[in-house]
Amino acid sequence: MVSRPHLARSLISRRRLNGSITYSNAASSSSGRRWNSSGGVRGGIYSGKELSSVYQQLRPAYDEEWADQVLHGMGETNEASVLDVGAGSLQGSLALAPRVARVVAVDRNAEMLLSSGDEARPDNVEVRVGSAEALPFPEGAADGDEEEQQCVDLVLAAQCFHWFDRRKFIAELQRVLRPGGRFVATVYGPAMLFDDERATAVARELWERTRDAEPWSAEMVSHYADVKLDPETFCERRVFKRELERRLSFRGVMQFISTWALLNSHIVATGEDKEAILEEVEGQLAEILGADATDVRVRWPSSIITWKKIK
Repeated sequence: MVSRPHLARSLISRRRLNGSITYSNAASSSSGRRWNSSGGVRGGIYSGKELSSVYQQLRPAYDEEWADQVLHGMGETNEASVLDVGAGSLQGSLALAPRVARVVAVDRNAEMLLSSGDEARPDNVEVRVGSAEALPFPEGAADGDEEEQQCVDLVLAAQCFHWFDRRKFIAELQRVLRPGGRFVATVYGPAMLFDDERATAVARELWERTRDAEPWSAEMVSHYADVKLDPETFCERRVFKRELERRLSFRGVMQFISTWALLNSHIVATGEDKEAILEEVEGQLAEILGADATDVRVRWPSSIITWKKIK
């Protein structure tokens, strides 16, 4: 299928999301506070160009090994089509684009999708606003026959599968994925590992403090170990495990922590002061890592889980 980026852009221009930016910006705040406690996560949807920029700069990057594992078992992929669901700032889409014919990136948030800019987005990456539970793919699929609907070779859910309404998403997955195609869910964390175990313990303590804020936290800990798909429809479950890594400044470490979904959900649920929590963590980590550190190695345990669709 021929890529039509101009169509994607027109779709987005007509369907921009309304509402204010809810990102808790660690670098500056309109209120003058170092940590803006007014931000947060609502219903699992992030918003704001700033958050997209932080994701691109601070979150672990997807490298060639990651792309190899996502595409495992597909054989020759230069004619393959990929649907990246919950694509966010396109980290997964951009990592796969050089290997496949077409990537359609879907997310609820238009600002996130467009954050990379037209110039940085390859011609074979198309962006569309939509949800995992009602995929805007393919065109006219709701009225098409089965062959028209089952038209994608791989569906990717990178660091977002736990957010979806599982029943509705699986129905959509079955609708768009070809027989023999692959569904891939990737996840990293929730552990944040440092070379100094004391810093790792600080991050772990924050995770333990906030983990009850969302029902999916147990799935994150297990890396979807207990997720079962219909064995009559999906088979050949395979898991790849490794660590992702990024080098950050101390300030980058704190910015990363400020974007934690569980932390923001915890603030919403409890009414605690986010600024106070982050300043406490900052003080503990500064003593260990150094507040002026510019090269902190951070690692995240990561899993890539793949399934093959039978029919």
